[in-house]
Amino acid sequence: LPALASAVWSGHRVRLRYREGGGVVQRTVDPLGLVLKGGAWYLVAHRSAGMRVYRVSRVASVRALDAELRRPSDFELRRFWDEWSRDFEQRLARVQVTVRVHEDVRRFLPGEPAIAEDGTAVIWFSHLGDAYRELLRFGSQVEVLEPAELRDRIAATGRDVAALYAA
Repeated sequence: LPALASAVWSGHRVRLRYREGGGVVQRTVDPLGLVLKGGAWYLVAHRSAGMRVYRVSRVASVRALDAELRRPSDFELRRFWDEWSRDFEQRLARVQVTVRVHEDVRRFLPGEPAIAEDGTAVIWFSHLGDAYRELLRFGSQVEVLEPAELRDRIAATGRDVAALYAA
């Protein structure tokens, strides 16, 4: 991370050796910023193929080049990251879940969904197991409306927990 941070602030193009798939590839990039998300660091960079995001833990080596980096004039790291991460999460998501959310926990929902006036929102998950684990932690602050399979599973868990503590 220190070498990448130095490269980002140096104003120079860099050559990365990056672990991709089962091998290591070499990439020449213009480093534009570093982002910490979920405990992992990501490098936002521009290269000949366009904007790219690299997980820092997969960078095998970095070497600054003599060439100055070319920073797109309209580039804003925060705006890019917000758009990229939203698109990335949607590409991974396969299961649509509709919920009604209590106001106190709205800011903690995954994926920052749009919330309607009545408190309903659509959240995307990679599969129902993820939705179950993620939404169950909110207890009665989030009500699953759809899909019925997930609603039924959470309701059954609630009944099991109530029975356990009623004894």
